[in-house]
Amino acid sequence: MLETRWQLGWQDGNRAVIVALILIHLLLLAALLALVQRHQIRLRARHKETRRLNHLARHDPLTRLLNRHAFDLHLHALIETQQPCTLLFFDLNGFKAVNDRFGHDAGDHVLRTLAYRLQTHIRSDDLIARWGGDEFAQLIAEPLSASREAELIATLRTLLSRPVPWHEQKLTIGASIGVARFPHDGDTAEALLKAADRRMYKNKQARNLPAPVAS
Repeated sequence: MLETRWQLGWQDGNRAVIVALILIHLLLLAALLALVQRHQIRLRARHKETRRLNHLARHDPLTRLLNRHAFDLHLHALIETQQPCTLLFFDLNGFKAVNDRFGHDAGDHVLRTLAYRLQTHIRSDDLIARWGGDEFAQLIAEPLSASREAELIATLRTLLSRPVPWHEQKLTIGASIGVARFPHDGDTAEALLKAADRRMYKNKQARNLPAPVAS
């Protein structure tokens, strides 16, 4: 009888130990899973922040177009592979007058609106960037015929000269555009940019037509 009771007690004790061990293992497993989950959350947050910082490093914060540095990298990459390409450089006419008359909020609105028009106009393989201030650049990874180039310039001028609504006003500006082709107009990125910039200013001086600021 005593032996039976001892055996039953031993079995009950073993069961308690086994249950305790199982509970401990479950708690350890839950803690481990929680640690893994927290680590995954931190990794996702870190990756998200890295993507955000990479995006900020490559894009203009106002217009969300590529910035000058990112555009320059793409241009150098094309030239290094000897890929014929076309560079368009354009400057907004009358933009300073908008800033002076209506303030920088109006100027920022104009830049964002025109940037959106440009971004939605270009082909998926083309690049558009805010070069700085009221200057933009477009990169096309192929040579253009004279007729295609003229058509593209006309389209860009139409896009950029279309009035931009601002409260009760319609702000109207224009654009001067310069074009350079690789390798015809230069065999380096710097030479190509200088050629496009020079032609853009020549175009601005030749037109010399200040656009109406508001209507």
